[in-house]
Amino acid sequence: MLTAHSNFRRSGAHLESWSTGRSFAEFREQVQGVERDPQKFLTAYMLDGPCFAIPKMPKYSAFRHEVAEVLSPTSDLGCTILVEGVRVVGSGKLGYSLNPKQFFKPFDAANGSDLDVAIVSETLFEKSLEDLQAMKFHQELNRSLVGKPLSEAHFRQIYILRSILDGFVPLESVLTRMRYGQQWSKARDSLIQTLGSGYEDIEINFRLYKSSEHLRAYQLRSIERAITELDKRNAANGRI
Repeated sequence: MLTAHSNFRRSGAHLESWSTGRSFAEFREQVQGVERDPQKFLTAYMLDGPCFAIPKMPKYSAFRHEVAEVLSPTSDLGCTILVEGVRVVGSGKLGYSLNPKQFFKPFDAANGSDLDVAIVSETLFEKSLEDLQAMKFHQELNRSLVGKPLSEAHFRQIYILRSILDGFVPLESVLTRMRYGQQWSKARDSLIQTLGSGYEDIEINFRLYKSSEHLRAYQLRSIERAITELDKRNAANGRI
């Protein structure tokens, strides 16, 4: 049985572009069947290669350029987002989710799938930490909580702090309180227009990473968890 750290030694598989109409079986074989390690899968399919949600490469490239343009802060934050630091990730990139809460759920823009966009900018990451410190949201996390039940707000604060240690800011709960928050919130509308028909109701989520290394590390963990889950399913179904 394959493991999350194996080299996926399965015969007959090759590094090739995925079609937008591939089945889950095809996706599974790509994840587990290619003769390479998770790092190479990450590079070839999550960070590079075609995007399931935006299958035409020129359109995907144009989308990344527009994201970099409309999200570069217009305030006095002193930073510019580079197109090299913009990537669609998650089910929008692969066609199936690697989120443990919804393993392998197909991407479907018409039925509630979100489009996750990773932004890499060390300068903006540091500016975001300044905003978070100004909010003083973490001051409630102190010794007075010992032995007491935690509220949903406390768990959210802990998640944000853990995320910072992992090199990213989960913006879904704090975006509007950032200095660039209003600009990014408005930018969603223009980006949805760029995507065109079929994406009118899609939700675009942004996640800000400190570096490309932190982005790789986070996505690699998702891939390894997915491989482990596929191993379990294969074993349960008697597949080798």
